[in-house]
Amino acid sequence: MLKLDGSAQRGEIYTVFVNAGPVSDPTNLVNIVSAGTQVETRAEAEIEELIEGTSDTYRAMITFTALPVRVGDHVRKGKLIARADFDLHGTPSNVSATIMNGELAGGDNGDRAVFGLHAVVFLNRGDQDGLQIGSLLPVIKNIRLRNPDSDLAYDPKPIGMLKVVAVSGHVSTAVIVAERDAIIPGDETSVATNSPNDAAVEAPPPPPADNPGGGPSDLPDPNAGEPPPP
Repeated sequence: MLKLDGSAQRGEIYTVFVNAGPVSDPTNLVNIVSAGTQVETRAEAEIEELIEGTSDTYRAMITFTALPVRVGDHVRKGKLIARADFDLHGTPSNVSATIMNGELAGGDNGDRAVFGLHAVVFLNRGDQDGLQIGSLLPVIKNIRLRNPDSDLAYDPKPIGMLKVVAVSGHVSTAVIVAERDAIIPGDETSVATNSPNDAAVEAPPPPPADNPGGGPSDLPDPNAGEPPPP
């Protein structure tokens, strides 16, 4: 059952999501500044009928599931879970962006948490900065973030490739479609390559293409500033 703020019609689709907290700039460890709100999309539900005796509670059927749906999750009208193919087909982009956060793995026993292949990541650039769905972005190591004492400030060799799957004003969601080295929050995109095949080793066969990992997306918090991606 869905409890809505207003009326709904049979057949309308609502996206189920949960607020997963603020996203901070991983390159600024002194002054922690929020770069946005991470929202985790979980499912899509289709309205069936109004519950008798109520004016705002509807019976709905889950039509697509990316993650388990829980009592208390939020909903927003529309089919807002991004779909993508996990391949290297797309438009090479020279937009410079920073990986702010995403689906991290590891981090136990003092190890650094990293992004795995096909993980969802969030970027601090969007369509107003030149990105679009399908943009391909080579990933460059943030040397100083890994080792503040390093004499090397920049390594132009790409360590992976991102594919943008959802975009709005100044934020976007991407998927790691290839990697040859560990990718972490704070790594950047660059114009270091013009060919997606130069950026990283060929990715293994992807999971189903319905949803990029079934995890977080840049669907914004209802109380936050960014509008949802189209």
